[in-house]
This record gives sequence, C-alpha cells and structure tokens, in this order.
Amino acid sequence: MKVLSFIVAAALLGLTGASSNSSQGLLKSDGVALGDWDSAYQKASTFVAGLTTDQKLALITGSSVNSTNGSFSGLTFLDGDMGLQNFYYVSAFSLSSALAMTWDRDAIYAQGKAVGSEFYKKGIQVVAGPTSQPLGRTPWGGRNVEGFGPDPYLNGLATGLTTKAYIDAGVIPGAKHFLLYEQETNRTGGGGGSGPGGGGMPSGGMGPGSSNTSSMGAKPTGSMGRRAASSSSESDSGSAPYSSNADDKTLHETYLWPFYDAVKHGLGAVMCAMTKFNGTLSCQNSDLLMKHLKTELGFPGLLYLGFPTAAQQPVRQLRGFERVEIAAGKQSEVTFKLRRRDISYWDVRAQQWLVASGDYKVYVGASSRDLKLNGTFAVQTSS
Repeated sequence: MKVLSFIVAAALLGLTGASSNSSQGLLKSDGVALGDWDSAYQKASTFVAGLTTDQKLALITGSSVNSTNGSFSGLTFLDGDMGLQNFYYVSAFSLSSALAMTWDRDAIYAQGKAVGSEFYKKGIQVVAGPTSQPLGRTPWGGRNVEGFGPDPYLNGLATGLTTKAYIDAGVIPGAKHFLLYEQETNRTGGGGGSGPGGGGMPSGGMGPGSSNTSSMGAKPTGSMGRRAASSSSESDSGSAPYSSNADDKTLHETYLWPFYDAVKHGLGAVMCAMTKFNGTLSCQNSDLLMKHLKTELGFPGLLYLGFPTAAQQPVRQLRGFERVEIAAGKQSEVTFKLRRRDISYWDVRAQQWLVASGDYKVYVGASSRDLKLNGTFAVQTSS
C-alpha cells in the first residue's frame, strides 16, 4: 500500500511544529572542509542561486539545465570498473579481486587509468566505480569478484588508487556500494537483482536525465546475446530489501575505511546501496550519509542511487501543510488538494514522472505523531 501523509500543523494550539535546523553534512558546515573543491563550490553556488524551483528539481533529477547565468549538462553514468558495460569493441580488464591479489600499486593504478580513459573517449562522465563493497563477508555473497577483497586496509589502498586513476583520466569516480552491501539476494523488494547493468545502472549506460551521443556500436556478426536478469527472480517479500546491521566499531574499522581512502584521493560521487543499514534504507539513512560520509569522512561530492526496477518510496511522504489558528471551542475546515504529481515518482529509465497502481492511504493530523484522520483511495494505471 502506498502511504502519503497530510499534516495540519498544531491546529488546536495555533503553533507550527518544531523544525530541525541541523547543518550536519552540509557543505561549508560542521568542519566539512572543501579544500580543492572550494572554487567549484563557489561557481556552483552562483549558478544555483539563479535557478527557478522547477530548474532546481530538474537538476537534482539529472536533467540538463539552461539559465541566464549559465548551463549544466546532465551527467551520464555507466558501469563498470572492469570496462564499459553494454558497449561493443571495448576492452575487458582484469577482475578487481584478481588485481588486488597482485599487491601491485602500479598495476592497480594503470588499470584504473586505462578504464577511465575508455570512459572518457566514449563520452561517459561518471564511472560507477571503484567497487569497494561488497568486501566479501561471505563467499556466497554473489558479487565478490567485483571488489578488492575483505581486508579493509588493502581494499582502501586499491580503492584510493583507482579513484585517483579515474580522476587523472578525466572522469568522475562514483564509488559503490555505500554501505555494508554484502549480498545480492533480496537486495530489493523485487527479488534477487535489478535487471541488466550489474551495479544497478540502467541498461545502455544512460544516467538520470542525461542525453548523450555515445553509442555502443554495431553488434559484431555472430556475437552472443546477453540475457537480462528478470525482475521476478527469487523473491522473499518478507525480508527484502535486507538490512545489514553493524555496531560503531565494526562500521568504522572495517566498512568505512576504504571510502576514507577514496575521499582523500578526490572521490567525486558515491552510490548508496539499495539495501538497508541498521534497519533504514541506505539512501535515506541520515546517520550513514550526513554524519558518517559527509561529515566524518568530509565527502563533498554527489550522492546517487542504484537503480532498482521498482521505485523505493518512503513509507510516508508529506504532501500538504497548512498553518491554522483556531480559538478554543471553535471549528475550522481545512482543504488540501492532491495533485497527480503528489503521488508520482521519478523513473530514471523512462525519464518521466510515473504513478504506481495501488491503494494509497492518506493521513491528516497535527503532526506525523498525531494523526487524527485517515482514508484510502485506489489508483489503477494502464500498463
């Protein structure tokens, strides 16, 4: 069931609800030093200041934006750190796990530079890599060959060197998967995987909202086809997506360490995992993203999501707000208008706002903890 929350703020008392003014994780705040990123931050701030609200929404959903004070072209993202996926006539590089086993810093950097150069020449701006995690907590995890192994120190060295190599090649490193992503099965509510692309990237390599002239090239004669993973593969709706739970010591000494190395080498982007961390979806986990990644590690870059086949929407979303002052013993009628956009989600593959079929439950109350009324309506969309 899709659930939306409509809240009337402290109607009986005529007071607005308390709001958080925390600046944790925000750039230029709480010790997040920008260093070499400072000039880029100033340029971006000036650009964003001249945008309309609609342009800002377009920007954060990956679209290109043109304004009176400049323009920004949507970025193109693509897997992977062992070579471009979904392209013909490109190089296939060594498995990351095998590369780590060489303990050869020069070899690790050289492969990263070669991979980054091919991305650059194909017009792809963001590499969905390096893949620090899964670390390989269990050999049954499903994707251990993509990472640099379970030793956090070695993994960090390899992740950091690869990050630097991508930057030197002229592309943006987008390390993944943040964090504790150690199992493929039940990584999303739809089952075992998220379709073609392996790392959760859209098939064909197109990033959110971007348009790009890159081509995978003509298919070689007699070449083997590639079967897309089915979104209906093994599913356990009672446990998907699963939650990886870890205490603070384990988090810092094992799983965060490789990302620290990457950040110190200039990491530009991070893909948050499609799974949960300590019970909360990683991409919606404030402690994980704002506290540990942005503030503790000092990461100044962009966060992007893996792309599962089904949208992962919050359990409840605020879709209406009105401040109402009512004298004691009096009554007042408050009306909210629900628009199509209010029940829509952005589909990164279709590049449009879509509405999912299903039952939607609406709550009305003084706050999210004081819900006084509720109702349900159904939406049926054409397939």
